[in-house]
Amino acid sequence: MTVAGWVAWRQDDNGNRYRIGSFGDRVDALARTLELEAGVPHKQLYWVAGPPGPVVGDRADLRARGMAAAAGRAVPAYRMALVVVGRVVAGLPVLDLDTAAAVLVAAARIATGTGPTAGDRDPTTGEDRDAAGWLADATAGWAGTDAVTWAEFERLTGVSRAR
Repeated sequence: MTVAGWVAWRQDDNGNRYRIGSFGDRVDALARTLELEAGVPHKQLYWVAGPPGPVVGDRADLRARGMAAAAGRAVPAYRMALVVVGRVVAGLPVLDLDTAAAVLVAAARIATGTGPTAGDRDPTTGEDRDAAGWLADATAGWAGTDAVTWAEFERLTGVSRAR
């Protein structure tokens, strides 16, 4: 369900607050904050304000959003971006479906411009294909529950909760 009205915010280290942008989808707003947090480390604080409740209905919705975002991206670049964005959320005790979808979308945005070219192979299988195909296989067993387990997320991103 897409509802207009999510706003991404940033607070600098002096306490000044800035509106980053307005989004029609909570996942897009969360993805934008994750993209910014995945950059150079700093003391900025980011959050999303808007209607309560999740927008990603289930894991099938999560996979569909992730595959749509990953389409046309090169597998190596997308996987590298997943690791970078995944580090931002590694400290969270639970990864809800909206945040998991935002990680997939943010990684795809970071990998933009790195679409598959001839000879671009999946590092796991050696196949020529884009990141959407790799993501479909990587999340094939995801079913049920309203969260992604850390074991699943670690397998997908390579990011471990152990620090």
